[in-house]
Amino acid sequence: MGLDAFVHTRNEPIEDDVDFEAMKGDEQFFHWKNHYALDSWLVNLYNKRCGTGSWNGDLLQLRLGDINQLERALDFGDLAKIPEFGEWAAEYADQDREFIKLARDAIKSGLSLYYFNWY
Repeated sequence: MGLDAFVHTRNEPIEDDVDFEAMKGDEQFFHWKNHYALDSWLVNLYNKRCGTGSWNGDLLQLRLGDINQLERALDFGDLAKIPEFGEWAAEYADQDREFIKLARDAIKSGLSLYYFNWY
């Protein structure tokens, strides 16, 4: 039980930023377990992009700019400032930085990335 957070890849461009459908052929790229601080940070991005779902299971495209913003949030401790969940953010910092490196490489190679959660 708890929060499972995933990033999947797609071999073609994703037209919408939010609320699109997964497609056959999309592949799991990264997984976090119970990283509530990251999920909270990403739900804010989802809401800024006018997502209309309940967030649980909704898809959010991740662009290079989003990955850069995530890195800045880590550098400045913004994930650690998220009420209720920030105290655990430091436990995931190495995993988050690994994801950032891999995500940049994937995007530069032409893959599209999207995030979704399940809890």
